[in-house]
Amino acid sequence: MKATVRAVLRAVVVLALVAAAGPAAAQTRELFERQVRVNCDRGDTIGNALNAIGTVLVIDVVGTCLENVDIVRDKVTLRAGAPGARVQGAATDDTISVGGARIRIEGLEIRGGRTGVSGQGARNLVLRNVIVSGNQTGVRAAAGSNVSIEGTSTITGNSVDGVTANVGGVLTVSGATISSNGRFGVLVADGAVAILGPLGLSGNTITQNGGIGVNVIRGKALVRGNTIAGNGGGITVYQGAADLLGNTVENNGGFGVAVFGGQARLGDGSGPGANFVRGNQGGGVQASQSAAVDVRSATITGNQGDGVQAALNAAVDVRNTTIANNAGRGVNASFNATAMLTGGSISGNGAGGVRLHAAGVAFFGAGGPAPSVLTASGFGLECDDFKSQYGGNVSGITVNRQRCATALELLPPETPTGELAHHFRWDIPFVTVDGFAQHLQF
Repeated sequence: MKATVRAVLRAVVVLALVAAAGPAAAQTRELFERQVRVNCDRGDTIGNALNAIGTVLVIDVVGTCLENVDIVRDKVTLRAGAPGARVQGAATDDTISVGGARIRIEGLEIRGGRTGVSGQGARNLVLRNVIVSGNQTGVRAAAGSNVSIEGTSTITGNSVDGVTANVGGVLTVSGATISSNGRFGVLVADGAVAILGPLGLSGNTITQNGGIGVNVIRGKALVRGNTIAGNGGGITVYQGAADLLGNTVENNGGFGVAVFGGQARLGDGSGPGANFVRGNQGGGVQASQSAAVDVRSATITGNQGDGVQAALNAAVDVRNTTIANNAGRGVNASFNATAMLTGGSISGNGAGGVRLHAAGVAFFGAGGPAPSVLTASGFGLECDDFKSQYGGNVSGITVNRQRCATALELLPPETPTGELAHHFRWDIPFVTVDGFAQHLQF
């Protein structure tokens, strides 16, 4: 390795001081930082620099490094030593693989690999102000890793996914742009946990990804303050759980939010926690396959399908929400699904207000006043079979009673979600925010 004269002299001085102090001072090496400058355009390599003596190692990278890097030691900072510093890996392996603890990667462009940066059991891996592009997957937190993406990082143009967390990984992302990746913007799967927009930090922009913007499959996600727009789909939860607070989910190709066999809470009833779900091609919010979804103080407007759709034994509890000007129905409950509707308004939807089909159930005003249901023509509430039921306060709502099995006597159903807040008290140790470990509970 070709190190600079300054780095060599610093190492010699440190070793001389420790030797002069005797064995009692040997442990003071923990206090010393070894800094190495790697100029890959002149033949230096990051791999050789990682063998340098020193407990705390800082590597300043200059030029383009054509190598795949494996960081297994602890307390390493790998950073750009000049504008345009790049690590270009071969596609057969991860560009940068990390298994050590307290690793920081700052200001670099990372390209070319199977995964741009892959945490494999990494503890407190922080990426700050990086560009991760042209890999198969951008960033991965796996095998129990915790990975934090901070600053103004950009994860773009990767052929498969932008950011993934799986196999027990923990991921936090703030202030990032995750765009134009081939499949998912963010994938959270198989026991992983993701915090997209930690409390007190900025959310993310997740746009123009070929598939779903945020996809949660048997994992958990807190999604706070993000813009999720122009993707193949907005947010999908499959047999997982998601807490969605203060997001704008708009102009996506599928549903804005779709939950299959899992649980989701859209909003916490506060102004900052309110979500906007608008202009999505498939519809606003979908719950299916025994999913449980709470919607609080949301605005669901201008979607090309139904505003809220529940099917196949799902349950939705919608409170103080505006459901307006969607091309389909405002609320559509079918195939043994249940909708509890309290407060807010349902108006201007192209195919009507509330529709019940195939043993669908609706209850109006379970937790307070019934919503205002206004339609330009037709019925505010209609059943199109003889198995569907409704109940509660339907005064002021034009009801097609002829095809409903049961009317006002129906009691509030037992199956809907109620408050889902208790599902989102997750105890997550060792999540990094700006490089510092926190004990997060939400």
